[in-house]
Amino acid sequence: MKRIACLLCLIALLTAPFSALGEDWARHDVACKENRLGCRLLQMVMMGSFDAFSEDDWLTLRVLSAAYPQLCAVEEADFIHFMAEFGIDDKTLRARYYAALGNCLWADILTESTASGRLSAAQRVLLLFLNPAGEEDAAYQMAAIRADMTDELLSLLAAESGAPEGYVRFLIDTASAE
Repeated sequence: MKRIACLLCLIALLTAPFSALGEDWARHDVACKENRLGCRLLQMVMMGSFDAFSEDDWLTLRVLSAAYPQLCAVEEADFIHFMAEFGIDDKTLRARYYAALGNCLWADILTESTASGRLSAAQRVLLLFLNPAGEEDAAYQMAAIRADMTDELLSLLAAESGAPEGYVRFLIDTASAE
């Protein structure tokens, strides 16, 4: 638990200057009356703590990669609690959460591929949707994947990447090669 707390503090310190959400969240103290880790993570999402993604900044990539499993572990009950506690609507919260999760997943893929020297099939598919500019024929590949996508394949991608199924579905349905 101490490691998680240290990670949260490090993320907040590294990314606080990058918050683009306005004064209310930028000056927000991260605390939860019920001591829910998911609630505290969602507060950090709203503060913009996971927005500072840069492929060239290896320190931030490592921090975002370390935060990835924690963000994936945020439960539906945490969303419900957070929305009730802070009066944030589901659409706004999910959009911010998915953006943060995408940055952390991308950072995780980059740091893991550097360490292992290769990507898994699931990582290659998700990286295509996270960074279509990295592939010459991304639009064609994305269309082919979407055409062959089944609920079973979607579940497999989510399980192999550790990402929530809802996020994987969102990413595949909404990513654009433009």
